[in-house]
Amino acid sequence: MKSNNQSGAAGRASAASPAGTLEQHLTAWLDPAEQQKRKTENSMLNFYATQLQDAGKTIENLQEENNRLRMEDQSKANDLKERLTKLRIKNSSLIAKLELLQMRLEMAASKTHHFHSQSAPFGHVNYQGTIPQTRLHTFPGPLPVDNPLLLVNKSLSTFLTRPRFFFSINCSILESLPCLFPYVSLAVIILFFQASTYYKQKTK
Repeated sequence: MKSNNQSGAAGRASAASPAGTLEQHLTAWLDPAEQQKRKTENSMLNFYATQLQDAGKTIENLQEENNRLRMEDQSKANDLKERLTKLRIKNSSLIAKLELLQMRLEMAASKTHHFHSQSAPFGHVNYQGTIPQTRLHTFPGPLPVDNPLLLVNKSLSTFLTRPRFFFSINCSILESLPCLFPYVSLAVIILFFQASTYYKQKTK
């Protein structure tokens, strides 16, 4: 009997419990505090969802900006590399031109030195201390008195082969031209005097 009574009470309690739970849910749903709590939770969820979307858009924008800046940096780097290559080529060309000009200057200097060494000035004493003699056409033997040209040639050869003449002119060929003027004038005067003396003797 007791067992039957206990089972009946449990059945009645189980039948009455769903109704009590539903009533509690309805009461909680209609409660203003609960409604405000739910609204707050929903608004917070919406806010977080909006913030998440904004963060995603910001990340996308930053990625696009990063890609753009990277492309600009790559383009600038390529331009700088191209300019550096051009400057290196220009530098190499200038170095080659400078070396060519230096070579030309050295060749010109060597040619000038060779020219001055080959064309020694009149009266220039060499390293042995001897005086180079000027080769003039002279006739061996006694001078015939009936030819004035031979007399002029002999007079010039005698005058120009004097040591004093060569020691007084110690300059290059081009520089010696002004130095030769007084000697040439003196030689002309001597020749004129000798020619006049010759013709006077011949007329007698």
